[in-house]
Amino acid sequence: AELLRVVLRQLPSAHPRWAELEAGLVSVAYLLMRDDEVLQTGTRLLNQGGDPALMTETAWLVAASQLRTGKLAEGLATVDAAISGAGSARLLALRALLLAGLRDFGAAARVAQAALTEAERAGDRLGVSRGGRACLLCRRGRRLVRPGLAAW
Repeated sequence: AELLRVVLRQLPSAHPRWAELEAGLVSVAYLLMRDDEVLQTGTRLLNQGGDPALMTETAWLVAASQLRTGKLAEGLATVDAAISGAGSARLLALRALLLAGLRDFGAAARVAQAALTEAERAGDRLGVSRGGRACLLCRRGRRLVRPGLAAW
């Protein structure tokens, strides 16, 4: 992460690889569980826009960090703003988890199934994995969550 920060400080923001490098920093920060950095850097990158595939992956990382930090409504807003085209099944799967975290299990189950269906249609293996996991967690969450207990 530090190496990417050093490189980004040395490059002008207009550099053609800037967004890729900043997205790399978001990915590394996510893996290191530095959610504040993911949210700050990822949100800035999303606001700048750019390559759709890069924006989709960045949106997923930002929304997953929002889920991880209990910012469920913000996570839904991030996902909803980004859903389109390639990788949308992955975002739908994350949307299902966010809805389940908000205890809207009916909607979560429908969205999880839509994510799995979309991923299978697109031949997106990672999307199938995430969609299947969302389906499983939504079904388990409905049975496990009791009033007053945290879902996740």
